[in-house]
Amino acid sequence: MELDGRTFELHVGAGGDPSPARPLVLAFHGGSADGTAMRKLTNLDARADREGWVVAYPNGVEGHWNDGRGVENYPAHRDDVDDIGFVDRLVEHLAEAAGVDRRRVYATGFSNGGMFVHRLAMTRPDLLAAVAPVAGTIARPLLEPGPAAAVPVFMIHGTADRMVPYEGGPVG
Repeated sequence: MELDGRTFELHVGAGGDPSPARPLVLAFHGGSADGTAMRKLTNLDARADREGWVVAYPNGVEGHWNDGRGVENYPAHRDDVDDIGFVDRLVEHLAEAAGVDRRRVYATGFSNGGMFVHRLAMTRPDLLAAVAPVAGTIARPLLEPGPAAAVPVFMIHGTADRMVPYEGGPVG
């Protein structure tokens, strides 16, 4: 699917809550990947079918999200792509088109997608009910001034991660 020149995959779960307003899970892929890869990695569609969720798998610009690190190699960073604005428009679109409950919007992401989820939670806490980044830390530039408001976070990160070090430092 396409919105404002950006693409995403969408799955509307078959079962679960019969009310018209359904929860939305935004699932952000890792660097150099896409929504299709995230869809396969997570198998969220099966859970969405059982629970009645809507799941969106947005695509980053040339496989990356503007997570706040400012990595010059990635156009999303170098060109300061407005991924936050894209997510705002996507949630608004899905609230109207897919019956999403704006009070039950959740985000998860893997690696670069997880880092972007931290940025999203810190800059748009009013948009999210909770987040669950996986193997993605908070970009140092986002630590000051800190989050605008609290958002519940369930963070998953392995201590032996060689790409995104558990204790911080350069990302491989």
